[in-house]
Amino acid sequence: MIKLLCVTAIAVLSQVLFAAEVYQASNKGLSTYEELVSSLEPGSVLVLGEIHDHEGHHNSHKRILEEMVAQGVSFHVGMEFFYYPSQSIVDQYLYNEINENDFLEQVGWGGFSFDFYRDKTLLPLETGGHTFAINAPRELTRFVARNGLEKLTPELQQLMPPNFELGDEHYYERFRQAVGGDHVPPEFLGKYFAAQSIWDETMAWQSLKAIDNSREQDVFVIIVGDFHVAFGGGLPDSLIARGASKVVTVSHADSSNMKEGDKLNWLEPHPEWGQRADWVVFADREESNLTRLACDLAQVNQE
Repeated sequence: MIKLLCVTAIAVLSQVLFAAEVYQASNKGLSTYEELVSSLEPGSVLVLGEIHDHEGHHNSHKRILEEMVAQGVSFHVGMEFFYYPSQSIVDQYLYNEINENDFLEQVGWGGFSFDFYRDKTLLPLETGGHTFAINAPRELTRFVARNGLEKLTPELQQLMPPNFELGDEHYYERFRQAVGGDHVPPEFLGKYFAAQSIWDETMAWQSLKAIDNSREQDVFVIIVGDFHVAFGGGLPDSLIARGASKVVTVSHADSSNMKEGDKLNWLEPHPEWGQRADWVVFADREESNLTRLACDLAQVNQE
């Protein structure tokens, strides 16, 4: 009973106390999840960014997917944290052939709580969709980050996306700044960027493979870290280069310490990198305290 009350209280408080703000970046207009979803064309690829440990971003993703269910949009999900050789294990989990603990162990889950991703993994089933493992296996990107592309073994070369291309110069510069700029020696930086580009190219490759086997009306939703999404150059560019014709990007920002003017500045095109995304969602980190607050209230009411 307490668990049910917690869930109910979380749902109510998330709407009242910590409502995220959705903006359409092109006109800087305040919008809604309903409008975001209704703008999607059949067959679109929807790329949702996140800060991985930001509960507000995960709640926003869930609200987008739930709105898709409500509007009758059929969709699939591609998960950054599932590596494509593990697809058969993902399938077993989706069809209740293995329990969750065994699933997480077999896919090598680690780092972030699966509580953030469980609903996003399962929601596609409500529309006749599926969840796909789309990222490059760890052994491939770890090897490249340490040794470079030129030393790939024949076995690891088999795991590479076909027609691999490094990200463009703007993406490289953003990446250079993100990992420490001039403090990282160029020879290491090149290897790290190659590994980053393998992630983008592999996720685009595997997503397009899944789309080729999907219904024409299905939307393919990719759940990924926000750096891969923002300003293009990474995953969105890889998707387009590999044949995706309708790519919609949603960048998620942490607005915990932002003022209204800060949000508008985020919506301004960057002088070098251009527009951040098609849509920008601002959500506070304080939402991470929501579960404790909701369950405390539920406990008090029960007593």
